[in-house]
Amino acid sequence: MPFADVKHQDAAIDRLQRGLRSDKVSHAYLFEGPEGVGKEMLAARFAQTLLCRQPVEVKSDGGKQIDACGQCDDCRIFAAGTHPDYHRVHRMLAKMHPDAEVRKRKATLLGVDVIRHFLIDQASHSPVRGRAQVFVVAESERMNDSAQNALLKTLEEPPGNSHLILLTTSAMGMLPTTRSRCQTVSFGPLPTTFVEERLVKHCKASPAAARFLAEYAEGRLGAAIRSHDAGLFEHVPEVLACVDLATEDPIAAAKRLAQLSKAIEDAHKKAESATKDAREDVADAGMDDADETEEIERPEDEDKDVNLARQSQSIVMGLLQTVLRDVLRMAAGAQAAALPREPLIRRLAEGSDARSVSKAIHAVASAARQIDSSINTGLMFDGVGIGLNRGLAPAPVGSGR
Repeated sequence: MPFADVKHQDAAIDRLQRGLRSDKVSHAYLFEGPEGVGKEMLAARFAQTLLCRQPVEVKSDGGKQIDACGQCDDCRIFAAGTHPDYHRVHRMLAKMHPDAEVRKRKATLLGVDVIRHFLIDQASHSPVRGRAQVFVVAESERMNDSAQNALLKTLEEPPGNSHLILLTTSAMGMLPTTRSRCQTVSFGPLPTTFVEERLVKHCKASPAAARFLAEYAEGRLGAAIRSHDAGLFEHVPEVLACVDLATEDPIAAAKRLAQLSKAIEDAHKKAESATKDAREDVADAGMDDADETEEIERPEDEDKDVNLARQSQSIVMGLLQTVLRDVLRMAAGAQAAALPREPLIRRLAEGSDARSVSKAIHAVASAARQIDSSINTGLMFDGVGIGLNRGLAPAPVGSGR
């Protein structure tokens, strides 16, 4: 698992390599950046190097790097996923907590009980294999204040040779006292061309689907892969039809967008039900090696149906924004990126100006921000339809738009 596996995050890799080369590795890091751009992959490569018995110097594009040897017992155990000194801490560990009361709770947040039992208490023990302990905390922004406050002393003075790596999409969602005790390592979005190539090569996506989904994901490979697996590109014709309809009948377009959101939600429920049935079949067969990743990533909000509905609404807003960005590009004299051969994009761009298209994008973005605030869904989609109409419909003569 070499550092070279992590692509297009040279600044983050260089930051960690400086610590390795100078033997001044920090005890606490905060990896911040969009989801799906390599934060956890790099955390795992870094952890393996810290746990390796005989790290080696290898050639890289930027010179030389310190890397895990890949041959020692520690590297082999790490590759097998069973290294006793590597700990991935996440909110779903609540379901494995020794306290039955903790196991009963919804694992919406990463609570203090999980942090204390699976991190603080574990860090107080000596490394099993003697070299170091590494704790990678996923979705650190989900730690509540109690969990973060309990972690402060461990962040500031980790016992023994312990290293903590907090992964987050938004450091501003965490307490200042937590941020100040960590070295921040920033991750940027991946090039859309790279995401596009990966979708074609590894997911067998069509070039058109890969191009659109790479733009939709805005440089987040993980999000692009999930979008491909969910078949989101198949909904693009309906999104285009809704945008076209909005120029003449914004309320009718709003209703169709709401129906599209419901269709995506139903498809998600159907896929989740099939996954659940498959897991039950595995359990009935007496197998215990079912993939736990899906369980970890599955939403655990108090009202699962509400959460799925909001996710689907967010997807619709994202699809709309991807289409509108292409209209904006062409209205400004540039080339469309997501749908370069779509005639509707060109027609809308020719009938609008960049300023009015920007207003339509703002209307969609505003609706997207309101999704988690329990806004009336019908009114929200009506607002989107009206915003599209005002931004894309040909302006009346003399309107000054």
